Formats: sequence, C-alpha cells, structure tokens
Amino acid sequence: MGRILLFGAGLGIGYVLGTRAGRERYGQISEKAKQAWESKPVQDAVGTVQEQADRLYEGGKHMMSGRTSGM
Repeated sequence: MGRILLFGAGLGIGYVLGTRAGRERYGQISEKAKQAWESKPVQDAVGTVQEQADRLYEGGKHMMSGRTSGM
C-alpha cells in the first residue's frame, strides 16, 4: 500500500512540475509568435495579400454581375 501511495505522490508531483514547465514554454512560444506577427515584414506581406484578395474579390463580383440569373 505504501508503494502505491508513493507512486501516486510521484505522479502528482511530476504532473504539477510538467504543467508548470508547459505553461512557461507555451508563454515563450506565444510571445515569439506575437512578435513575428507584428513585425514589419510580416505586416507588409499581410497588406499585399489583402490587396490582392480585394482585387480578386472585386473582379469576381464584376464577372458574376455580367451573368444572367437564369441558371
């Protein structure tokens, strides 16, 4: 019975230490991802992609407006 209790205590301690390390690592990764997203090169690329998507959307709208609705 003592071994089971000791094993359970070891599992509990391991779990607590593992989750703490996991949260810290998640925080580090999250912060780096935020920094990368907010960087100028990434935001420039986002702007370019948004402009292209807007042009494609408008072109598609224009093409569809020329079609007849009797499909």
